[in-house]
Parts: sequence; structure tokens; C-alpha cells
Amino acid sequence: MYIPTEVFILIALFIIKHFLADYPWQTSYMLRKFGGKPSVWVLPLAAHAGVHALCTLVILFIFSGYSYVFMLGKLLPLKVYSLALLDFALHFTMDRVKASPYMWGRYKTLNGVEVEKAFKGLRSNEQRIRFASRERLRVNTYFWWSLGFDQMFHHLTDLLIVYLLFSWGFHG
Repeated sequence: MYIPTEVFILIALFIIKHFLADYPWQTSYMLRKFGGKPSVWVLPLAAHAGVHALCTLVILFIFSGYSYVFMLGKLLPLKVYSLALLDFALHFTMDRVKASPYMWGRYKTLNGVEVEKAFKGLRSNEQRIRFASRERLRVNTYFWWSLGFDQMFHHLTDLLIVYLLFSWGFHG
């Protein structure tokens, strides 16, 4: 089975895009997506998901052979725009699940000192502290599982975009 080199290039570009949009390019405004009220989190989360969608469009513009100078003056096929919209919708939804204080956002990570205390346990009020430590460790574990699931979901979204692009007959 032959897999075009362009597939691997696109996957690499999407992995780089995901890192840049999720970390260096995520502003303090976008981090307000962790708020509890929709009036607080909707626009920052939309801005964050919009950066992902815009980056997806740029990758698809480049991949489709459009130069930067003319990309605003030319229309790509509707399917290309639908892939950016798909990226926006899936990123928005997954990040809301991860950030919502009523969903996965209720899980918090422990710092190094907290982890050390939880493993060692404290001698005073032993039973209560051990229970609290175990609960905090469980919450810490769920935090990392939810973060890992979030990242896996986003990479699978990128793979879906590459798959759809090629299944629709696009090529570099």
C-alpha cells in the first residue's frame, strides 16, 4: 500500500499547528475559557478554537497551492472551509469538556510537594489525612487522564482532517 509523502508532511504540520495554537499562541484572554459562566468562557474559547481553525485554513491554503499573497482573493472549494469549521467545532467542544468546572475542569493537578505528602502521609489525624491524600491522588490521576484524552482527541481530529482531504481527492 502506497501512502503519499504529503500525508506525513500534513500530519507533521498539524502536530506543529496544534502545539503552537495550544501553548505559545494561547493568550491569557483565551485561558478565561476555564470560567464557570458562559458569559465568561464562550468568547475566549471561541477565540482559541478560531486560532486552530485559522491555522488549519493556512495549512490547507499552502497544501492546495495558493500563495499567501493571493489567498484572500481566491476561493478554495467549500470542502476546505468545512474542514476548518470541523476543526473549530471539535476543538471548541473538547476544550469546553476539559475546562468546565462541572466536567473535567473539576480535576486539578498536584504540585510536587503535594504529591510527596500524599505518598508519605502525615502522622497527625492519620485516617482522615490518608483518605484526603488518596482522594487528592485520584483527582490528580483524573486530571492527567483528561489532559491526555484531550490531546489524543485533538490529534485524531487532525488525522481525520488529513484523511478527509485525501479521500476528497486533494493532493499536493
